[in-house]
Amino acid sequence: MRLLGLILLSVLMALPASAQTDLSGYEELRDQGLLYLRKKKIKQAYTFLTRAYESPGGAEDYKTLLSRGETAQELLLLEIAFEMADKAVKAAGTDRRKARALELQDGLKSKYGKLEVVPAEGETNTQGRIFFQARTGIINRKKRALFEQIRDRFRSTELEIPTTVYLPYGDYLANNVPVKLTSAETAKVALYLQVQRGAQAASGEGGGSWLMAGVGAAAALTAGVGAFFLLQDKQVEIVDRLVPERTTP
Repeated sequence: MRLLGLILLSVLMALPASAQTDLSGYEELRDQGLLYLRKKKIKQAYTFLTRAYESPGGAEDYKTLLSRGETAQELLLLEIAFEMADKAVKAAGTDRRKARALELQDGLKSKYGKLEVVPAEGETNTQGRIFFQARTGIINRKKRALFEQIRDRFRSTELEIPTTVYLPYGDYLANNVPVKLTSAETAKVALYLQVQRGAQAASGEGGGSWLMAGVGAAAALTAGVGAFFLLQDKQVEIVDRLVPERTTP
């Protein structure tokens, strides 16, 4: 047994250092992600494909870009899905690869509209959350389910603005500001972010109250005085504040 151990040790020492330690190159990570993707384990696939993308060379690899875009679409991480689809089209190289990347890109564009979010006038917070609401009932059950998943993600995620988000085409309220997404053009909205206050916010615990820093220029002022409202959520209390008087154009 001792002799066998010495032989194995000698063999390992004779191997190139890269063969012993380089187990995290983008190709290996990508192939592991593709294996999970074939097994329909989307979250695990996305984790490995993201690691591949962040590894040297991964951001230029067509397979990594396309597959990460496909898994991001499944997880409704639409900002990443659109980004990966665009990069995959540019990195395709051949007509066949480009056609597949365009299929992903066109499929995303056929369902989701682009919304550019910028700070409203006087907004001092650069990070916060956006509470989306459908202005009218979404009849299509599949589209409604997609929107609800996207809505819940934004309600639980801190965003830094300016930023770009994607939603199914339709009419919405974003922190009480009307937004309409169509395939004709990119929509743009100026928002006051929702920010959590109190000790729970500092500790990172959930359940704290959310204060909307504003309700948009059009709704914020009525004869110089307005009110800030929170969306009606079970864990949200209404907080009234005066809006500083200012002249609207």
